[in-house]
Amino acid sequence: MEPAPIKAEMPPKLAPEAKPSAPVPAKEQPVPSEKSATSADATTPRGQLEAIAKGTPVKEATAQKAETVALPDREKVDAILSEANTLLLDLRDMRFLLTAVASQAADTPLGNEMRLDTLRIIGKMSNADMPPEAVMKLDALQKQVTELKLPDPAPEKSALLPIIEVYNQAHPDKAVPAEVIDQIKSGSREASTTVAQFLQTNPDLAQPVWKELTGVEGFTGLHLTPTNVLELAKLPASPENVAKAKEMFGTIQKMSPAQQESLKDYLVPRAMFGAMLLMAVIQIGTGQGDGGH
Repeated sequence: MEPAPIKAEMPPKLAPEAKPSAPVPAKEQPVPSEKSATSADATTPRGQLEAIAKGTPVKEATAQKAETVALPDREKVDAILSEANTLLLDLRDMRFLLTAVASQAADTPLGNEMRLDTLRIIGKMSNADMPPEAVMKLDALQKQVTELKLPDPAPEKSALLPIIEVYNQAHPDKAVPAEVIDQIKSGSREASTTVAQFLQTNPDLAQPVWKELTGVEGFTGLHLTPTNVLELAKLPASPENVAKAKEMFGTIQKMSPAQQESLKDYLVPRAMFGAMLLMAVIQIGTGQGDGGH
């Protein structure tokens, strides 16, 4: 039983001609254009690094390697996240931190990936120990998530991987180890702490990851407070809402390091976003975030 809330083109195939009488002269063979050659080079880490060095944004330089994750219905997704924010705040459920961040994620492969993962979490939430009214609201949300027919998770195609690949090519002395990359590809939660440490200690990796996720240049990470998490969730900072958020943050502050670590499994299904939320939780627990004092 789930525990109760705790209160980063193939060319077209040409049809063969019927019984050609003579071989096609070499000069008639299609010659790759300059544009296609550039496009092919941009699919390699070296080509991406060269593009970044010339001023191309990381998102654009890696776009050909990161598969676009399309949302089934963006307006519907936003509506579900909005309703989830209200419900989870009322319940003082820690997953509110995740839905709040997902509500503000950028329109990028990584941002969409986070939205989809968040929707999957909502779809699998248990209603154990919830008051009847909350059970009805969660059931309605889960029905909407089911109707979206979300694609299955594909961690091996995570939009974080091209960013790490470009980073490793540029920083071989501080590269993310292959075993950690393999853990991310497999969807393992074990990589969460390691990824979080890399993001905390390597600005050259953290910057492009945060920019891809948030769309904000120079973003240094999540520094959650009771008021700014409400802003992320697009909820009014009314006295009642602030009081609920402060209660949640106070609970986090009172947790032991082991309890904070356990939030990884409670909050998120995958290493990538586990790392993001773990960073925020650690900041709150160590007093770097505003716990409402």
